[in-house]
Amino acid sequence: MNTKNLIKRMAGAVVGTLLFAVVTQIDISSPVANTYLQPRMGILAVVSAVGGPFIGAICGFVGHLLGDYWFQQREVWLSWALAEALVGVGIGFFRQKFDVLGKGFHTRQGLLFEAVQVGANALAWLAVAPLLDMVLYGQRAEKVFLQGAEAFLLNAVITGVLGLLLLAAFSQCYLRLRRFRG
Repeated sequence: MNTKNLIKRMAGAVVGTLLFAVVTQIDISSPVANTYLQPRMGILAVVSAVGGPFIGAICGFVGHLLGDYWFQQREVWLSWALAEALVGVGIGFFRQKFDVLGKGFHTRQGLLFEAVQVGANALAWLAVAPLLDMVLYGQRAEKVFLQGAEAFLLNAVITGVLGLLLLAAFSQCYLRLRRFRG
């Protein structure tokens, strides 16, 4: 990778991470305590699909930490930050297959994206976050696995809908701009 591309990707990571953190303010409560529908997962999907696994991990982890610190009474949950980093890695791992900046994000890439994001969210929220909550914070298994199941459902839905729409729009805008520039 040349220096120019690296600088663009790192700038995208910083902007995406800050946007992810700021969008933490927008959430819709769920019936399960401390679990919310959060549009920031759509931002994570775009940053990861365009930037790759390393950029996705940074956005998920640092963005979660900043969002918790700034907007959640300075209460930072490392277990959930690591889970969001894992979602970023999972989606980012398929960056070349999604081809958002290449030929475009079409039906085939959209279907692959949906399968990948559901798998990444399942691993992160049904296994990693609950287990880390028990190990790091001594939380009860019934509580954390219920929260994990709810977080999985909410994150898979918001990532699947908003992430897909944002990726399709981003890809179209990028390709038009590239054609316009020649």
